[in-house]
Amino acid sequence: MRPVPFLPLLALVAGCHDSSEGGSVPLLTNHRLAAVALEGHGELWVATVQEIGQGGLDRNGDGDTLDFVLAVLDLADGSLTELPLATTLLPTVGDTLVAFGVSEASQGDTDLNGDGDTLDVVLHVYDASTRATTSTGLALGFLAPAIGLGVVAFGVSESDQGGMDLDGDGTADGDVLYVHDSRTGVATSALRSVTSSPVFHDHAFAFTTDEASAGGDLNGDGDADDVTIFETYDLVVGGVVSVPLAVAGMPLGALVENWYVLADEAAQGQDLNGDLDLVDHVVLAVEPHLATLQPTGLTSTTLPVGLSDGQRLALLATEEDGVDRNGNGSLLDVFAALIQPDAAPTFVADLPLISPLALTTNGVAFLVSEDVVGDANANGVLGEHILHLLEATSGTVLALDVEALTIDAAGAHVLFARFESNGTIQEDRNADGDVNDLVHAFLDTATGTLGDTGLAAGLMLVPGTSAVLIPCDEAAQGQDQNADGDLGDLVWVRHELATGLQTALAASDPAFRSAGLADDGRGVLLVRESDTGPFPGTDLNGDGDMGDLVLHSFPAP
Repeated sequence: MRPVPFLPLLALVAGCHDSSEGGSVPLLTNHRLAAVALEGHGELWVATVQEIGQGGLDRNGDGDTLDFVLAVLDLADGSLTELPLATTLLPTVGDTLVAFGVSEASQGDTDLNGDGDTLDVVLHVYDASTRATTSTGLALGFLAPAIGLGVVAFGVSESDQGGMDLDGDGTADGDVLYVHDSRTGVATSALRSVTSSPVFHDHAFAFTTDEASAGGDLNGDGDADDVTIFETYDLVVGGVVSVPLAVAGMPLGALVENWYVLADEAAQGQDLNGDLDLVDHVVLAVEPHLATLQPTGLTSTTLPVGLSDGQRLALLATEEDGVDRNGNGSLLDVFAALIQPDAAPTFVADLPLISPLALTTNGVAFLVSEDVVGDANANGVLGEHILHLLEATSGTVLALDVEALTIDAAGAHVLFARFESNGTIQEDRNADGDVNDLVHAFLDTATGTLGDTGLAAGLMLVPGTSAVLIPCDEAAQGQDQNADGDLGDLVWVRHELATGLQTALAASDPAFRSAGLADDGRGVLLVRESDTGPFPGTDLNGDGDMGDLVLHSFPAP
């Protein structure tokens, strides 16, 4: 067990400025557009705008004001592009492409895919590099699209596409995989039924298909009724690569050609881990072109099975294989595992966890109950959740001996929230004169140091590469951080990971994703009008009311 020093409490630097109001250092740029949702990553963000909330204007030209439309904010140049098309689903956002469905019924009862009705949702693709929107003319199924290397992979509903048999199986009741190339504007059928949302990694989309549509036994188990056979659509070869394996859940990609899947022994009809039964879900490493299935020695019943940063994977391993990893007489435990292909052996922590995983550049963080490790923080209270780290270099499990309620990861940092008052531990971590708060803290896995942000937690933080956005509870913090004359708000604060510098931005609603960060600390934010200072109730989008969340952006530190 390693002793861990605490860093000093960090000071809060507050400031919230709308660039339209002037000021020596304009922090927030108001784009004067009300939104109900925000999706994206990096420099490309998409706001969903409700016509009624944005002044009751008809933004898609269909004669009513009942629709939801999209607006694309590109932080690279600060441009805001409105898409005058009615949407019903959250968009999928890539580095330069946005894939979204347009409702024919909401778009003025317009037949967008030429099948003679106006009941469909038709996939459109916006390209931020050209600011052009292309209709694929194809009805989107229920599966979410995926984006990679300028290509959108998506499922087309045969029944909604005029009842057409798109994969040649003699039926028209499934979804068929298509790939839309943004460079040519052409969408091509992969001639494969798709039974899961596609997942992109490096140069390929992974998905599952069913044997009935293929008209045969794809995985060699003697039947033709499996519905989740693993396949990839490889952009290098320009076609489907089949893998004879029935899987559960979605795969994870690593390095260039490695896919990690949860193989279903029952559906596969094969004992894949040598324990003489067919009831397990076995984690296998798959190289589709070589059709190799490499065991990892892990099983899992938890979906999704884990996380990937493209180089390493953090997995939730179970004892479904009958191996009591920690010798406690139970086979119901879940463990943290770290897979680093071609770099190190697979590491598995021997402590059962009770939390999601947080994958950092230096290891995997997780929480362990004191029912297992005892009174780890020596505060006289049992039953708490204690922070642990499975190190990437050695596989050593470090006990940090601090309680945490939530965990997340940002680069080399683990972010968590903990109580000031905890048994015999009484510390005013946010300097507000009491010990009643839940305060965000961090672990720097590169140095092993722990520190407090000094911010009372509002939960639902947004991690980034160089910074993190933390919703600070003004009442618990004892500070009016957005200068609106009250202490009733949750205010987003940008905390810079390298320096600890903090900047209060504006009040919003962290109950859903209302903020986002680019790698360099630039970002987007939906600002609540009713909580905007210096005078409560500011009409930020000029629609005559003060009940909206309005799109803003902010620069790098």
